Amino acid sequence: MVCVGTHTIYFKVQADDGAWSTENTEDLTREPPVNVTSEEKAYLHLYEVPD
Repeated sequence: MVCVGTHTIYFKVQADDGAWSTENTEDLTREPPVNVTSEEKAYLHLYEVPD
């Protein structure tokens, strides 16, 4: 699970011949959930992983 906030994902791929691509990045922004109960918020908090 990804914490709320903006995260940068880094990735490369490897071709069949063993050569690697150049590294690419993509930013991912996760917004906080809306309209959730306090029980759901408590459950979600259990699975938050600090950056």
